Amino acid sequence: MSTGRRHAFLIGLAYYTAAGRGLFHGGGVFFAGVDTREAESMMWGAFVWLAPSILLAAVWGLCWSARRTRIGACIALLFVSIPPVGQIGWANPLSSAGFWFPGMGWFGLVLMMATMLAMVRLGSTVVTSGFGFDNPIAVIVGAMVTVLLSNALWAAPLAPQGWVGVQTHLSRTDGWKALQSVQDAVGVAMKDKPRVIVLPEAVGGDWDLNKLYWASLTPELGQNGVTVVLGADRALDGRRRVNALYTVGAEGGQEWPDRAPVPLGMWNPLSKTRHIVADFTGTGIRRLDGIDTLYLICYEQLLVWPVLRSAMLRPHALVGASNLWWAKGTSIPGIQKATLTAWGRLFDLPVVLAVND
Repeated sequence: MSTGRRHAFLIGLAYYTAAGRGLFHGGGVFFAGVDTREAESMMWGAFVWLAPSILLAAVWGLCWSARRTRIGACIALLFVSIPPVGQIGWANPLSSAGFWFPGMGWFGLVLMMATMLAMVRLGSTVVTSGFGFDNPIAVIVGAMVTVLLSNALWAAPLAPQGWVGVQTHLSRTDGWKALQSVQDAVGVAMKDKPRVIVLPEAVGGDWDLNKLYWASLTPELGQNGVTVVLGADRALDGRRRVNALYTVGAEGGQEWPDRAPVPLGMWNPLSKTRHIVADFTGTGIRRLDGIDTLYLICYEQLLVWPVLRSAMLRPHALVGASNLWWAKGTSIPGIQKATLTAWGRLFDLPVVLAVND
């Protein structure tokens, strides 16, 4: 119903700033590295909250057109879903498709697009000629009937037998104490005789060093047919590092690299001290326990393009690993969990989630 580019921009800005409200504190802690509300983190918090919101809203403003409203909406959705803008394109309306159309996969995504475009058409019709029952209404009503039926008939798939996600409460994950706590958590999980134990992102610390400690557990894990998947990072050189999930135990030795590290905070090619490389061309799929598994590391769970890229390969399980100590007490963990769950619902994938806070 926007009447011009400025109006469309302001509506988009209101949406993205509301969705990203948790970034003011959480983003400040993440980028400044200080768990405080003081000025040291406030500037970073304001920047990572407002700058992406302004950029994403600008896409909707620039794509607005009085004559081609629906085409403009399609173009805007495309730009906020794929890189480079899609690299910061969280709170994407398309990620709610799984909530509305569970188990319908790509067809559900098409239905989501069609419903949104019908709403766009209805809005522009109301502005120009008043409210009327026409084709947009029929499409929206049809979509709502489909929503009711699909949600009534769909049943959430069970996690693969013996797969467990472990939640940890380590705050920062550096040091021997954190490593010992994680290994203790594995010991507790082993009592239920699992096949796969998924641990959160980054709890493995520096993999070049800490993999030596995990090697001591490998014989016991292998004898019991257990594979542990845990997040850690390793050095490529003095500046570049890889953030990934690593496997130890029965199917040890795998590296699942991060495809979309957080821009600036992790992925920062201009940094002279620390740059987490991105595996942009990676499939995001690994075979584990005989199952093709889609894995999403923290920030990837909020974006569209990593999920759709992997969904093309028809995985059968979804693993999400996050390190959210910096976002504790904000809206970010809830949004991230809801988004990951929605992707699992859309493509009918069981979700195994591991989070550190």
